[in-house]
Amino acid sequence: MHALASADIVPQRTIYDCLPAALATTLGWSYEKARTITGTHTTEGGTFLMPLASALLPERIAGTYVMSRTHPQLPPAAMTSAWGNMLASPAEIRRQIQGHRAIVIVPGRGPRDEVGPEFGHAIAWDGQRAINCGSTGANPEPPREVSLDDVPPWEALILTSIADAPPAPVTVPPDAIASDASLAAIFDRYERVFLGFSGGKDSIALAHMLEPWRDRVTLLWVNTGYMAAHMVEFVRSFGDRFDLVEIASPSLPQVWEASGIPADVAPFRNVLGQDSPRLQPWLSCCLTVRQMPVNDFLRRQGPCCYINGQRADEAGGATLSGLRSNLPPSVEVALPLTDWSAADVFAYVAQHDLKLPP
Repeated sequence: MHALASADIVPQRTIYDCLPAALATTLGWSYEKARTITGTHTTEGGTFLMPLASALLPERIAGTYVMSRTHPQLPPAAMTSAWGNMLASPAEIRRQIQGHRAIVIVPGRGPRDEVGPEFGHAIAWDGQRAINCGSTGANPEPPREVSLDDVPPWEALILTSIADAPPAPVTVPPDAIASDASLAAIFDRYERVFLGFSGGKDSIALAHMLEPWRDRVTLLWVNTGYMAAHMVEFVRSFGDRFDLVEIASPSLPQVWEASGIPADVAPFRNVLGQDSPRLQPWLSCCLTVRQMPVNDFLRRQGPCCYINGQRADEAGGATLSGLRSNLPPSVEVALPLTDWSAADVFAYVAQHDLKLPP
């Protein structure tokens, strides 16, 4: 692993502010480059580990997120059916990262034995060794090798170079729902077909598969208002070939005021003019801001099919039953890529020379 200078390990307010050092160490980057990448998702409250995966895609790095079932910010039981495939025990996380590069968040405790994102460590993992790349508090520890056996991992982002999965024939069985015949059957059943579109690799691959029916499919994009300008332009460019519906999302301050601030940004001070703002699991916030506006739109469409690019192996993703549970029976939900792996999708993208986000 890249040896980061001790001078780059500076006091930080939260574990997530330590991520640039961990990213630089894991991937052999300079601290400045890692800070630029993580800055895409850095706020006053720190860097979110899960969304960092999307910031790494332009660098040809795929990230898989996993959260410990012992995490104090675990989603409520009502959400585990929809988000459960991102959860694992600390021992399972240790097994999953074996042989892979990863960034691992491990907990620490405050002066009064309290636990939270303002205490702890960001760990760089090269598949065999762990290096502490930053601690919070006034006296952070210097970079040093540590043992993950001594602490329960809270979160991990497993990193895979896209070059490690070269283009190859797609491994999905020929009778999978992504076949032309299966997709054609959807259009035989419904006049109205919608594709959940984010501009990511999965929805781009599906949009390409749906080209033969592009005059009959509508792309649904939830504009949260917080996407980078170049990504907004990229997503809107698909409106040149498809009918693209841009759905406004509730503003984050509105969601936070109504339901609480996501727990991963707990260090925010007075973000709503309150000394002690309420908190909510950050996955609840994601559901409110991204999926619920789509559900509200689909409920008004009558009989239709909603196609989503969710994969079964995707950590943190919604399941078919989870998506269906929030929609009326008149809306069929189809997950054509459910049996695909990330490598399958990247192979499809390479095979058809599809353009990924800049």
